[in-house]
Amino acid sequence: KGWNGEGVAGTPAVDIPGWASDTTVADSGVETGYTPTDGLWTAFMMGSDPSIWQLTDYVMDAEDVFELQVDARSTGSAKTLRMMLFYDDAGSRVPLTLANATLTDAMQTFSLVFNVADSPDAIGKAIGVEFDNVTTGGESWLGMDNVRLLDLEGR
Repeated sequence: KGWNGEGVAGTPAVDIPGWASDTTVADSGVETGYTPTDGLWTAFMMGSDPSIWQLTDYVMDAEDVFELQVDARSTGSAKTLRMMLFYDDAGSRVPLTLANATLTDAMQTFSLVFNVADSPDAIGKAIGVEFDNVTTGGESWLGMDNVRLLDLEGR
């Protein structure tokens, strides 16, 4: 459990490379055995836990068009996964675009497309991805795997 190497509720303090959350989670992290689509591990997110995010080192220019893809499903009453692309502005995450994906019990691929030309303030900034279980009404968990950020312009 956890993303930043903090160890939660007796689990080992192990960092999940590249991923972070703004506050300590109660019951989110990585696990095996929950229908991974790439490798052996999947991420799991509790609805009341904070979002997870990752900032890339890729600096955007006006010609970039990105597609964020993730495989996701409900693993325990989760209904909605929020996917977001953002840019970093001196340590602050500035949203570029977001979408809510409706989950089922079957793992499926969801995507979100963004054209940098539509947000000139993002040019010259690093792009990042963020995910959140925004299911309301009680405890819920979702599973995710195989996160991909593709530059559709082929660069």
